[in-house]
Amino acid sequence: MRRRSRARRGFTLAETLVCAALLILVSVAGVTVTAAVLNAKSAMTEAANSQTLISTALDALANELRFGQELRFDPDTGELTALTSAVFGAGTCFSVEEGIVTARAAGAEGETVRRYELLPRPLYAGLKVTELNVTADGDGFVTIAVAVAGRRDVYSRAVTVRPLNRG
Repeated sequence: MRRRSRARRGFTLAETLVCAALLILVSVAGVTVTAAVLNAKSAMTEAANSQTLISTALDALANELRFGQELRFDPDTGELTALTSAVFGAGTCFSVEEGIVTARAAGAEGETVRRYELLPRPLYAGLKVTELNVTADGDGFVTIAVAVAGRRDVYSRAVTVRPLNRG
C-alpha cells in the first residue's frame, strides 16, 4: 500500500460537510438571537416614545386647563368645548387631527381663526394620538385622557387636574 505524502493530507468530504452544517446552525442561531434582540429593542423604544408623548401631551393640556380662563363644558357630556388660553387666545379648543394634538382658536362666529400644533412633530416619532378626551366631573376637576397608537400596541393614560380659573 502506498502512503500519502504529507502535502496531500487534508479534510475528508464528511469532515467538511459536518463542519459546514455546524457553521450553518451557529449562523442561524446568531441571526435568530439578533432578530429577537432588535425586535425587543424596537418594542421598548416604541413604548418609551409613547409614554414620553403621552406625558408631554398631558402636561401641556393640564397646564392649559389649570391656567386657562372661561372654561366652557357641554352640559350633557361634560366635555370641554372652549376656554380662553394664555397661549392660544379666546375660544380655544383641543382636538386630534391626523394623529396630532391641535389647539384651535375660534372667532366670534365659531370659525377657526388660528390652528396650532400643541406639541412639536419630532416628539411623535411615528406615533399617532388616537384619542383625546377632556371632561369635567362636576366637582371642579377635569380629567384628560390620551391614547397613542404605535405599530405594536396602544398606550393610554389619564390625569385629573383642578383648573385654577374655572370661570
